Amino acid sequence: MSILRILLEITVYSALLMALILLLKRLFKKQFSPSLQYFIWFLLIARLAIPFTVQSSFGLVTIPQEAVPAAAQAEETAEAPAAPREEPAAVRQQAQAPVSINAKEAGMGNSVTADPGNLPGTADPTLSAGDTSPAGPAIKPETVFLAVWLAGIAAVALKTAGGCLSLSRRIRRSCVLPPADVMRTINKVRRELGIRRRLRVLVQNSASSPALTASFLPKLILPISLLGHPARLHFAVRHELVHFKRGDYIVCLLMLILRAVYWFNPVVWLMQKPIKTDMEAACDNIATAALPPEAKKAYARTILEMFSCRMCPQPVLGMSLQNNKKTAEKRIRGIFMKSNTKRGIRFISVFAAVLLVAVCFTTACQPSLEVYSGITDHDKFAKGTSVAGIAMGGLTFEEGKRALQPVVDDFLYRQVEYTVKNIETPYRHLLSELGVWMDAEAALAHAMKNGGEEKNFPMELTVDDARIKAAIAEDSADWNQPEASYSVEKEADEDALTTSGRIVRNEPGTFFRVDEDALLEQIRKQIENQDLRSFAAPGKTETAVPVAGRELVLMGSATTAVGRGSSESRKYNIWKISNILNGAIIHPGETFSINDTVGDRTVENGWALAPGIENGTYTQQAGGGICQVSSTMYNAALRAEMKIVERVPHTIMASYVPQGMDATISTGGPDFRIGNPYDCDIILIVNCDIPSSQVTVDFYGQVPRNYSLLFESVLDSEEPLPDVQYKTNSSLDKYAVKLTKVGQPGEQYTVYAQKYGKETDQPIGEKYKVTTSTYSATAPVVEVGSGIPLPADGTPLEDVMAQAAELQAAKEAADQVPSPALPTPVLPDGSAPAA
Repeated sequence: MSILRILLEITVYSALLMALILLLKRLFKKQFSPSLQYFIWFLLIARLAIPFTVQSSFGLVTIPQEAVPAAAQAEETAEAPAAPREEPAAVRQQAQAPVSINAKEAGMGNSVTADPGNLPGTADPTLSAGDTSPAGPAIKPETVFLAVWLAGIAAVALKTAGGCLSLSRRIRRSCVLPPADVMRTINKVRRELGIRRRLRVLVQNSASSPALTASFLPKLILPISLLGHPARLHFAVRHELVHFKRGDYIVCLLMLILRAVYWFNPVVWLMQKPIKTDMEAACDNIATAALPPEAKKAYARTILEMFSCRMCPQPVLGMSLQNNKKTAEKRIRGIFMKSNTKRGIRFISVFAAVLLVAVCFTTACQPSLEVYSGITDHDKFAKGTSVAGIAMGGLTFEEGKRALQPVVDDFLYRQVEYTVKNIETPYRHLLSELGVWMDAEAALAHAMKNGGEEKNFPMELTVDDARIKAAIAEDSADWNQPEASYSVEKEADEDALTTSGRIVRNEPGTFFRVDEDALLEQIRKQIENQDLRSFAAPGKTETAVPVAGRELVLMGSATTAVGRGSSESRKYNIWKISNILNGAIIHPGETFSINDTVGDRTVENGWALAPGIENGTYTQQAGGGICQVSSTMYNAALRAEMKIVERVPHTIMASYVPQGMDATISTGGPDFRIGNPYDCDIILIVNCDIPSSQVTVDFYGQVPRNYSLLFESVLDSEEPLPDVQYKTNSSLDKYAVKLTKVGQPGEQYTVYAQKYGKETDQPIGEKYKVTTSTYSATAPVVEVGSGIPLPADGTPLEDVMAQAAELQAAKEAADQVPSPALPTPVLPDGSAPAA
């Protein structure tokens, strides 16, 4: 049982017990002595302190199975695994006779003793094959509740410990030892009460009333105001020493502990005051039991005088006299009550206590639920009883079910495995899938009613032939006479840059025919003998007879033109990717990826450097130009109504396909992936003819359609071309102008499809949306040499080109002008200087 369940159970029982105690005290308020009224609270304290409920072997109320609410049954059914609890009549008629099974036979090894505390709490109680999928949430609600509970304990404990430390500091700072005459009075009272243990006594100036601290080493704190009143001092000391003698300080400590543990339970907070009130009244009654009437009156006057002093509330952990009118009245009345309860009332008290113990400490009054015909959830297996080799002695029926769960799971999750000739993969089926069912509840019920020392009861299992036949029928799709298969004969010429494919029909030869009746018998025999070794399916090899199968049809096709001005490297890349994709076969349910099929485009892998789009501009990259083939394939896939798994448009709109119908691919980046939604293979044929400047992608399958698809690209919105941006590049020629990024206006296109009948050429249904592609507006970027003043953004490129031409011409003209001749120096005498 989990901690949370124990706490909840004790909380409910404590609330019920407190209500019954209050009712009992109210009915016998005048008959019960103060001590009896106090001691009856010990039932509640014990219920809170004992962390278990005694399991009773009998119950007063039994709820039959038919009385279980339908909603609960529906919930149990919903949580139960696929294997049935009770087979239909039709299945039982087809099922093989029951077979006995023990834990050893099920592969569980030797006999195991099941401990109720270690039973798998999450096991399915229906004892059928459970769900082995991972659990749901990582953090369970029970974990959260447990953390909150522990945090509450810590908070209450810290607050209580703070109060104790505060009281301890006040005692050390302000308390002194009492005078000798006070100690003589205390020792005299100790001898009168028969107390041999010594008690430390201290006097405090700030205390308003005597108190006995609730600690393992209690101290008697006396207010200094009592030292001058011997009579009041005598009665106060007598009262506190009775507390000490009876160990009431231990009760207070226990209540503090329970208050921390059950901080969430209102009962532990509500019980504090009535218990302490009855504790004080009982203490008064015992303290005055041996006193004469006049002394009792003086004791009562002392209580009244203390109340008239408007005393402060009792200190933390203190046991001083309480100060409210109702409490004072009850305590004074208890002083003059007889200490002994009448015999009849004592009998009633004992009977009531026994009844309360039976109700709140055992499961006798809990309703017993009939978990099986004639068996309740309180019934237990006889000592020495075993079921399927698992010891059940002392367990309940539900605990027995959980103990058997590993045996059932281990057996039902074993597999029948067989192989078929010419097929590599073996066929495997869980026993639970084959309708194998273990009647564990019947075995448990039989053991519960007839168990005893050294008795072992095997479980019986049944085999459902119909479920085995269904599994064989599903497997037989692989070994029935096969239809004709298809392959692709490829032709490629790297020098001419051409590639094509031709689909060839392959007629089947021989095949292995399985004897399905013999196979069923073999599977059933292995289950009955619990011999689950792999075996070869019986049958014989036969010659296949050609049969008419579904013919291949062209399901979608698209062609694009390769620009004659394209570089030779771009044309080579287009041919290379076409040759790789040509002849690919996409099986039903598979997803085909161009990136995975083609691999990384690098120079080392044979790809040529050609212009390709990167970050909105054309750059030289390995495999540049292959996006024309992926875009052509995208258009063909749309016409074939393939499942588009992943498609990303270019950043710069492609000119070789209609607007909004391109598909970019990149190594380590965007991919084009399609899925096969049909029940047949789809064959991909790529015909690339670079001399004719064409690429054609065809999808072939066996799903004929009476319609074709036409597509329409609709412009949804557009943005103007942004202003051209200029940058200075000192690495260029001084007057050079270079366009480094081609700009484009922003446009968004939505593609719609419309079906047209092949025979009528009329539209079928409404056109529908296929996809939306957005091409963001990008500004052209121009770099200029250092000799050209940096133009302002938005300056027409033609003006910048003209300026660059002018500056270049001026530079060239300046370089061609001859330098003027320097004058010849002349000496004063008119002669030229010597050389």
